[in-house]
Amino acid sequence: MNRAIPAVLLVLLSLLIWELTSRVVASWILPSPSAVFTTIIGGQLMIGYVLTAYRSIVGFALGSLIGISLGLAAASMRNFPEMLSMTSSVLAAIPPVVLVPLLILWLGFGDVLSVAASAIAALVPISYNLLSAAANVDPGISDYLATLRMGTASRLEVLSRILMPHIFPGLRLSANMAWRVCFVVEMLAVPSGLGHIAFDAAGVLDLSTVIAAVLLLAASSYVHQALIDIMGKTLYERWGFGATWGPR
Repeated sequence: MNRAIPAVLLVLLSLLIWELTSRVVASWILPSPSAVFTTIIGGQLMIGYVLTAYRSIVGFALGSLIGISLGLAAASMRNFPEMLSMTSSVLAAIPPVVLVPLLILWLGFGDVLSVAASAIAALVPISYNLLSAAANVDPGISDYLATLRMGTASRLEVLSRILMPHIFPGLRLSANMAWRVCFVVEMLAVPSGLGHIAFDAAGVLDLSTVIAAVLLLAASSYVHQALIDIMGKTLYERWGFGATWGPR
């Protein structure tokens, strides 16, 4: 609880500075916090938010499921993690947004495009985390643990426990990427959602709507990552996955 006090004070101080600054500059340069809040609770923005949240969460779920499955499956095969880790490193260097033109040609416009882009964005961080961690695991260790501690457990089951601490940090990155990429795709190629609303608002200098959309995006990504943290801590406390858990 005490750790949250500085963060709350920083937010309140930022809002105060924002409010005071907005009184001495034009509203089209910096709208007041009250104007932004009024825009957030407006009907149009919330409808767009629901669409963005749906696309981001579905894309995150699909990408994470595929990424975890591929990562664990590859980790269970000898020599595969090192090879695939290099491949995932190359893929991680490619911004998912640059794939949007290809996805448009293959999938067209609409929800499918946003979900696919979010899924790709979520897939890379989690698979990269798992493959990088698996590449650094001594093959003899997992075989030894399977024999000594797990009885009839397979190498994949043992690796799953060894790699568990790397899954949830990867999921946090995946959640962040899924929301961000969905927002950008909506700006570029989808005629609905927060990104589309923000892009249209910028064209008419409606800065209140732009800031409101960005704040909703940031808050949603933060809450999503916080829920993943809670899930990871709960799994660790109940089943003892991994040696440590939680951001430092």
